[in-house]
Formats: sequence, C-alpha cells, structure tokens
Amino acid sequence: MNIIDSSCALCGSGVEDLNHLFSSCTTTTVVWNSINHLPNPSSFSNFEDWLVSIFQGGQSHTIEDNLLVCWQICKARNNVIFRCAQVTPPAIVHAAAATEISPPALLEIWRPLMDSPCS
Repeated sequence: MNIIDSSCALCGSGVEDLNHLFSSCTTTTVVWNSINHLPNPSSFSNFEDWLVSIFQGGQSHTIEDNLLVCWQICKARNNVIFRCAQVTPPAIVHAAAATEISPPALLEIWRPLMDSPCS
C-alpha cells in the first residue's frame, strides 16, 4: 500500500494546497517578502482572492511578475519532488528575475488554471 505524503515539499510542514504553497509556506513567504513591489498572497484570505486582485489591478508588469514568481515556486516544488533538488528562497527569486517570457505566452501557461480553479 502506497501512502501519499501531503506535506509541503518546500517547507515540510502543513498540508500542501494552493493556499499553503503560495501564502503560508515558510519558504514561499520568504520569497514574497523579498520582492517588495509585488502584493503578498499572505495578505489575502486565500490564493484565489489574491490571483483575482492582481488581474483586476490591470497593471501588466505586476501580473507578469506575479505569475513568474508563482511559476518558479511551482518549478521549485516539482524539482524537490521529482529531482530530489534542494531549493532556497533566493534561488526562486533569482530564477523568476532571470526568466524571460512574453506576457501573452505566460498568460497561456496560466489560462487553464484560471478556467478550472483547484479546490
């Protein structure tokens, strides 16, 4: 019988879900706190409210920057799980800052998530 570990791959505590991964994980909290010009998801009641707020804000650079950080958080999480990598908050921030992708391409990556939100 296989037992699935539901604890957060990045911090090792808490049940991993969208709210934990992007808002209350200690690793990602350090990431968000180190990027002063972006709204911090932990200041919202849940990840979905935060995501809606950045899209309603309408500033394309803010939308792009936030999605790049989220994407790098997801990549870091997957690298920990599937490649046994060790990641640090500065490495996630650096990867987001170094990523060059056009906003339309980035929005296409995230469109399926917006069309069918996770619970």
